[in-house]
Amino acid sequence: MERIDTSKFDKKIKALIDDINEKRQYGDPGLARRYEQLLKFAEEKKDAAALGMAYYYMAEHDYDRNGRAGKFEDYLSQAITYQQEVDDHVMLTHSYSFLGRDVMFHGHPELAYDYYRTAREHAGLAKNRLDLEALSAYNIGLVYTQMGEYEEALTSFRDAASKINSDGEESPYYHMLRVMSLVKEGTVLVELGDTEKARELMKTLRDIERGMSEDLQFEYFQTPQFWIFEMMLVHKEGDMAQCNILIPQFIRSIRKKPVNMNSIGDVLSVLFSMLDGGFIDFVEETMEVMKPRIDATNILYFKLVYARVAVYFYRKKEDAEAELRATKEHFDISEKHREESEKAYSYFIKLQAELDRAREENEKLEKKAITDELTQISNRFHLNDVSEKMFKDAWKQQVTFGFEILDVDNFKRYNDGFGHQVGDLCLKTLANRLAETAAEDPEHMFVARYGGDEFVAVYMGLSDEEILEKAKLVRERVTTSQIETGDETEPLTTISISQGIMNAIPPNGAKLWDYMFTADHALYSIKQKTKGEICLMNQVADTTEE
Repeated sequence: MERIDTSKFDKKIKALIDDINEKRQYGDPGLARRYEQLLKFAEEKKDAAALGMAYYYMAEHDYDRNGRAGKFEDYLSQAITYQQEVDDHVMLTHSYSFLGRDVMFHGHPELAYDYYRTAREHAGLAKNRLDLEALSAYNIGLVYTQMGEYEEALTSFRDAASKINSDGEESPYYHMLRVMSLVKEGTVLVELGDTEKARELMKTLRDIERGMSEDLQFEYFQTPQFWIFEMMLVHKEGDMAQCNILIPQFIRSIRKKPVNMNSIGDVLSVLFSMLDGGFIDFVEETMEVMKPRIDATNILYFKLVYARVAVYFYRKKEDAEAELRATKEHFDISEKHREESEKAYSYFIKLQAELDRAREENEKLEKKAITDELTQISNRFHLNDVSEKMFKDAWKQQVTFGFEILDVDNFKRYNDGFGHQVGDLCLKTLANRLAETAAEDPEHMFVARYGGDEFVAVYMGLSDEEILEKAKLVRERVTTSQIETGDETEPLTTISISQGIMNAIPPNGAKLWDYMFTADHALYSIKQKTKGEICLMNQVADTTEE
């Protein structure tokens, strides 16, 4: 994992995460204790972002040691819930990529595609993180490859490489992702029979290799994926002499450098094509090297593919007895894998349901925090945020910004004469008519309750005539609305409103407060005269006036 921004955290949490990120590179044995410390600190601070990161680390740690037999799914569910709560798109990208990688290891490309697609969505929402978008594109390319959809895979790998190239970063992680994207692109080109473009890619990779240190060359160009690309290419080109040179080098490579989990599937997949090509001895030797590695992973899908390779291998050798044993083993593993698959799909459905519930709950809480309880339109807290943003946007774009304050005329009469329930009904009626009008043009109009019987409408990019048209429409809708009083002498009543508006292109140095004060000044001038009218001003009122 690269480029984790810790600047947003508490000093104590930041120091611990920085320490963890440094030690993760070297597999420090004390990491488990640090993850527990991070969880403890995050819980004390009630820091959802830190909690999301702590549970992610714990999920990775548990998975490395226990695979699916451990608690990694529970940890990751917790991680995603917290990450979703704070819209931590960077960590959400990593979490969903983790889930995709797990189900790919276990032979479920269709589930992996769903997880990787979600990771890609979050990568796109993370600011300035082309590396995450490249990682998502690369992972989706792996899914397409496994499903035999080579044209789609080619597009994904090229997308990944182009994003890395345009990002400009020079970290080892970037080099690795770029090299692997090119290697996979080349392998897919071979599968499609385009050896000419594949050979061009091989030349590009060799140029990259020459520009690297020996350590990086060993890290990126002694991988099974690179050897497989090169072997497949020369075999497709019909260069059997070069193929016979590469094969023993490949065997030595996987003996010298144990095949990691990300590469096991690639090695097993190439054995089928090598069997079809007649390289029986190569397949036998590779199977011998890979068997203890596959057994150590305890991943049924790898064992299933290995057993299938064994069936084909013994069939090619015409060893019927060994083929029968391999077939039986393949069947037994298939049954276990089927049970595991059901659990994987069950977890997928359960996770989606949990996240949907959490998302709905968060949306309810967010709506409650910005909604006026009585009128169910935006409250003053939300008004402050939205009006500030609209004011800044109007200043940047040099378009008009309008601020309107309106209230119910003689509101005390309704509260005192008919009771507070009728007074509340007046406020709800006004709020509903405002909301109706704003809903007809949400791009240019926003409304909220300011407090008491005062409401606000904020406009952006509208002329005086357009604002007056909307203001008059609100007034008409309000004054023609009949309100039940429960009073026998006057069972129905109506209300009138007064409206003060300031509208102008914000000049340099202007503040939102100037517009609010002027709109209030305009409203006050109406209240002093006739009420029930609209006053629109284009110049900021003198704040020194009484």
